[in-house]
Amino acid sequence: LQDAITMDRLTINLGVRWDQQYGNNNPTTIIGNPTPEYAAAGIAPTVNYLGANKPFTWDDWQPRVGLTYALGTNRTTVLKASYARYAEALGTNQTGQINPTNSVAYLYYPWNDANHNNLVDPGEVNISDPTHPLSWRGIDPTNQGSGVSPNTFSSNFHAPKTSEIVAGVDHELFPAFAVGAVYTYRKFTDQLFRFPTGITSADYVLAGTFAGTLPSQFGGGTYSAPYYAFAPGITTPPGYVWTNRSNYDQTYNGVDLIVTKRLSNKWMMRGSFSYNLDRQHTNGTSGCVDPTNTVPGQSADTGNPQTNYTAESCADNTYVATRSTGSGSKDSVFLNSKWQFNVNGMYQLPMNFNIAASIFGRQGYPIVPFRRTVQDGYVKDVVLVTTDSLRYDNVFEFDMRLEKLIPITQTANVTLSADLFNITNENTVLQRFNRVHAAATNDGLIKEIQSPRIWRFGARISF
Repeated sequence: LQDAITMDRLTINLGVRWDQQYGNNNPTTIIGNPTPEYAAAGIAPTVNYLGANKPFTWDDWQPRVGLTYALGTNRTTVLKASYARYAEALGTNQTGQINPTNSVAYLYYPWNDANHNNLVDPGEVNISDPTHPLSWRGIDPTNQGSGVSPNTFSSNFHAPKTSEIVAGVDHELFPAFAVGAVYTYRKFTDQLFRFPTGITSADYVLAGTFAGTLPSQFGGGTYSAPYYAFAPGITTPPGYVWTNRSNYDQTYNGVDLIVTKRLSNKWMMRGSFSYNLDRQHTNGTSGCVDPTNTVPGQSADTGNPQTNYTAESCADNTYVATRSTGSGSKDSVFLNSKWQFNVNGMYQLPMNFNIAASIFGRQGYPIVPFRRTVQDGYVKDVVLVTTDSLRYDNVFEFDMRLEKLIPITQTANVTLSADLFNITNENTVLQRFNRVHAAATNDGLIKEIQSPRIWRFGARISF
């Protein structure tokens, strides 16, 4: 529901949006492990899941308010402000977290390669105690054929929220030439969160500390990072509780400066500069059930909802650096630049030639080195230094384009173009292997660099 109210120089936009989000789990049967010795031991038997509709429902009202006010005789200055609240969209996999057939369930048992052929042969897997594997996930080892998932949702499971305030001014300095400034504040709360069923922060004790010297590619500084495990006598639960993270939020403060020259007198230009501070705040024991400060969402920690939000799971007042992906070629990229700029423009030359250029720059992204440990069956990638303490070099790129417009008919033309990217041939390192090993292997080696100088020639037919 929305409406706009105009009173001379003032325009008010009012609105409210309502979302209802839910999902269903369909009945499913998974055929058990057919290997006779495992079937006889009751390992990974057939699972019959009856399904579950709407294990939770998200209902959210989201208000919107916007104001603009024009100043000056010619109204060449416009003040603007807005407030909005947004509810996060429900992911396609979220409802399935209580579905025992939703994802791969696994159990690890000891193996003795008795004949040394590097193959798992019958009789070589130690299944003398099938209900106590070395580790497991997504299945209850004491009730492996259960049609009920070991995961649950909290009773008040709801959508994460973002509240946003924007205030700015636009001013036309000259005809077709305008400048602007915008301030943005955002607060993100109710992050999707999971923790082992029945576990609280009081169940963890210090298990050890990683200490050493970083690889020379990371500056060679020293580090000391503690990690935690369950206290003696606490058994690893088979599943997780999915809930919203209390005592945790993220705040974003950003300023954008903008220059726009519309095409006139044969030239156009756009320019922008941004500076921002994006931080997370973790307060209280419920904000961080496991006090180990980890890099969420590594391939060994799949399904961790924190992957989408930050490079450190349990650090107060640190910079938010969203991870680009949990695996693959970009698994060591953490998106956070406190500043960046871009200027691009085009000039119309005689004889239907156009020349254009673009200059881009940003602060280097954080380097987040970690060391891996396994505690209580959970893989933990422990952060060794804070997010903002190590960064890659700043990135700069200068591109140009020359094009020639050739008319064919009154309604058709051919455009011939030549583009040159990264004119100065910068070879800035964008990504290094960020896992640190006790015995160095590929620690700190280059994984990705800036694309080199590239020529591109093209032709485009328009009609």
